[in-house]
Amino acid sequence: PSHSYTFVNVDAEPVPSLLRGFSAPVLLDIDATDAQLLTLLAHDTDPFNRWEAGQRLALRIAIEAVNDASVTVADGGTPDHELLPASFVAAMHDVLRHPALVAAFKELVLSLPSEGYIAEQLDVVDPQRVHAVREAMRLQLA
Repeated sequence: PSHSYTFVNVDAEPVPSLLRGFSAPVLLDIDATDAQLLTLLAHDTDPFNRWEAGQRLALRIAIEAVNDASVTVADGGTPDHELLPASFVAAMHDVLRHPALVAAFKELVLSLPSEGYIAEQLDVVDPQRVHAVREAMRLQLA
């Protein structure tokens, strides 16, 4: 089944926050853009949707960096440049500074996907590269 909605007198395309308040585990296959995920991360009032948006975006960034041959890994084991876009870092900063969010939730949102979860999403796994990319993301976020 499907349903269409038409929004009038709206300056920008709405960003849907789906499965709000849903308690059962669900895999939602939706092609959200980085901008839509950043909007949900910054503004969604459903805590799970907010966390999920950050996780999906961080996972997307990690996978792109692991698969990008132009990202070189230095002798210290970390990529030679920053991997996180400024918009992602700013969104995480806003979560950290948000006065209404509890500290435990902020900790969850600021946690990056695990190396194991990143590896599960890859066709070919290079554990050292996955570790280096995630470590570089963690250090940049810190």
